[in-house]
Amino acid sequence: MGLPNNLPPVSSLVSHRSTMLLRDTVVQLDDDKIVARLTVRADGLFDAYGKVSAWVGLEYMAQAMSALNGHSLLQQGKAVRLGFLAGTRDFVAFVSSFNCGDVLHVRAVRDLQTDEGLGSFSSQVESWQDNTRTVLCQARVNAYAPEDPGYYYDQARLATGLSSVNEA
Repeated sequence: MGLPNNLPPVSSLVSHRSTMLLRDTVVQLDDDKIVARLTVRADGLFDAYGKVSAWVGLEYMAQAMSALNGHSLLQQGKAVRLGFLAGTRDFVAFVSSFNCGDVLHVRAVRDLQTDEGLGSFSSQVESWQDNTRTVLCQARVNAYAPEDPGYYYDQARLATGLSSVNEA
C-alpha cells in the first residue's frame, strides 16, 4: 500500500500520546474507513520477550477507530476527544502473538455511529507480505466518545475516592 501525501499524522486524530500511541501512520482514510500501519514495538508497554500478545490487537483496533472518529470530528470543525472502548463481539485471533518488529495494518470500518457518540466498527489486524493480506485477528468493536469525557472521570474519582484516575 502506498502512502498518499495528504493524510494527516496519527497524533492529530487521537488523544493518545507517548507510549500509548500504538499506530505509526495513516495509510487510507475516508468518511467511514481507516487503515493505519504500525510496527510492533519492543520498547512498548505490551512487549513480552520480543512478542506482543494478540489480545493487544483489540487496542490496535480501538485506536484505529479513535483516529477515524477524530477525523470525523475535525471535518465537522470539532475537537478530537477521548473515547471509551465499550465492548467487543466476535473477537477472533488467528495467531497467539505478534513479533516485535512486525509491520501490521489495522483496518476499521464504521458500521454505525449515533449523534450521542456511540459507534460500532468492524475491525481487523492484518499483515501484508508479497502482496498477500493475512488477517491476524478481527472483531466487531463498540466505543463511546461522549462530548464531555471528563464527566466520566469525575464519576470514577467520586466512586473510588481517588483524586486521580491515574492512582488506580
